[in-house]
Amino acid sequence: MNLTKQFFKYVSQNIFGLLGTSCYILADTYFISQAAGTDGVTLLNLCLPVYNFIFAVGSMVGLGAATRYAILKAQGDERCQRYFSNAIFCACVLSVPFLLVGIFAPGGLLRLMGGDAGIMALGIPYARIFLMFTPFFMCNYIVSAFVRNDGDPSLAMVATLSSSLFNVVFDYIFMFPMGLGLAGAALATAVSPIISISICSRHFFKRRTACGSCASAPRQGCWARAASLASPALWVRCPPALPPPYSTSCCWVWRAMWPWRPMAWWRTLRWWQRPSSTA
Repeated sequence: MNLTKQFFKYVSQNIFGLLGTSCYILADTYFISQAAGTDGVTLLNLCLPVYNFIFAVGSMVGLGAATRYAILKAQGDERCQRYFSNAIFCACVLSVPFLLVGIFAPGGLLRLMGGDAGIMALGIPYARIFLMFTPFFMCNYIVSAFVRNDGDPSLAMVATLSSSLFNVVFDYIFMFPMGLGLAGAALATAVSPIISISICSRHFFKRRTACGSCASAPRQGCWARAASLASPALWVRCPPALPPPYSTSCCWVWRAMWPWRPMAWWRTLRWWQRPSSTA
């Protein structure tokens, strides 16, 4: 497969996966509005910045480590095997603060985000459930990024679409037939990354993959190189988690950077192909 076809294959399948994620967010919003009215939508808007920040951290670790893995693998460097286990361990460490907040202080988080007493009473179960599943959210971003960069973007797309479909269907089942309300919506959202990880895990049983085949002790150097490489993933996801004046400023800066982003992706892909073309 030539470079142009490979580029559009990866980009298009990633876009389809993100479209599935957008659809389940719309469905989640609709079901919550039907179950809890305007207070439910308000609660969802208070929790979305936290979810965006979790996504930002998971994307930074996952995209950075997966990109380093792909570069070293193309160069024939056995150090590429270190990055998957290091990324999983890093995500587990970074998810601990969110986990502790979910267990001990979900009400305090909602108060910090601007919720009143009524919103806090309604939203504590919702916030507690999705914060306690933070390790699965972060690990899902890492696993899908590694599967995609290890030559199987179709499986990553199927996993993302399947988890989104699960979320939409079980949002309805948990909230209405089972009568769990907002806790049911949070539970469906929390279980969906486990579905995606389970589907992506098929990739690690293939003999040709070096991804996940070797567990490595945590290395600060791996973390630093992965984080520096994917810091734009954190930057693009952080503005929605900031207060309005700062988020607006960050969005305008990112829009100004937009014309250079496709060219940067293209140059990265050409550089990644270079070792194999010269071998």
